[in-house]
Amino acid sequence: MKKLILGERETRAGLVALALPQLAIGAWALVSPRRWFDNFPGAGNHWLPLYGAFDEHLVIDVGSAFLALGVLLVAAAIWFDRRLVIAAAAAYLVYQLPHAIYHFGADEVLSSGDQVANTIGLGLALFLALGILVAELRPVERGGAGRSSPTAGAAHSATAPSRPPSSGRAGSTSGSRSSPS
Repeated sequence: MKKLILGERETRAGLVALALPQLAIGAWALVSPRRWFDNFPGAGNHWLPLYGAFDEHLVIDVGSAFLALGVLLVAAAIWFDRRLVIAAAAAYLVYQLPHAIYHFGADEVLSSGDQVANTIGLGLALFLALGILVAELRPVERGGAGRSSPTAGAAHSATAPSRPPSSGRAGSTSGSRSSPS
C-alpha cells in the first residue's frame, strides 16, 4: 500500500491545522491572561469561567504549553523528519486525549450548541492527530516511493538511525557528504 491515508502534503497540512489553534490560544493566554480566561473561545462565548475561578499562574502555564506544542507541530511540518512528525503527533495526543475525555464528561456547563461544537472540534483534532501518527508509523517503502527524509528507507523502526543529509545544509553533523550505498 503506497499511501495509507495521508501523503506528505496532507500530513504537513494536518500538522499545521493542529498547530495554528495551539499557537493562537497560547499567544492569547500569554499576552492577556485575564482577557483570554474571560473570553475564550471568543465570538461572544465565555466558556472558561463556567469551569472554575481564574488563576493567572495556571493560565500562563497553560498558554506556554499550548505555544510550545504549536511550535513543535510547526517544526514537524517544516522539517518533516519522520521521527519528529511521530513525536509531535504523539505529544499532541498525550495532551488532547485527556483534554477531550475531560470535556466529554464535563461540558454540561455549556449550552447544547457549544457542547456539540466542542465535541466535534475535539473529536476531529483527535482523529487527525491519530491519522498522522498511524500514517507515519506505517513501514517506510524502499525504492523512492516514499517521501524524502533523513530516515526514509531506514529500518522500519522509529528508533532507526538517521542517514546523514546528502547536501551541506544546516543541521548536518558531518562536514563531508555521504555517497549513496
